Amino acid sequence: MPNAEPWTPAEDVALCKAYTNISEDGATSTDRLSSLFWDRIHDTYTGLVPAGTPARKAGALQSRWSGLIRPDVSLFASCLAVVKAEEHSGWTDMEHIDEALLRFTAKREQLNANATREYEEELRAGATKGKRKPR
Repeated sequence: MPNAEPWTPAEDVALCKAYTNISEDGATSTDRLSSLFWDRIHDTYTGLVPAGTPARKAGALQSRWSGLIRPDVSLFASCLAVVKAEEHSGWTDMEHIDEALLRFTAKREQLNANATREYEEELRAGATKGKRKPR
């Protein structure tokens, strides 16, 4: 049986908005249970996605956020912090963001290349040791 339908950019944007809305809600206790937190994000997300969007469970939202979106948000935020710390005289906020995006893209490509190289090295090492290659 195939996995759920692929995520669309509109769903990713809705998830980011829902996460931001709930995580920055000052009326919400900071010691809230994870399941309740993600249930609230799910409720908000459901109201933000376009009609006809495949239904997603709270756990799917949490997995998407934790595994794919949050790491990229963190990486971009660190790139932006570095660019702003460099004090580019006369730069607008948009110029800082554009430069951070260039650095983010380069870093993401570097990380992907490193992961690919490590995987290929593991395959070669496994082949030389007589181990089966992963499928």
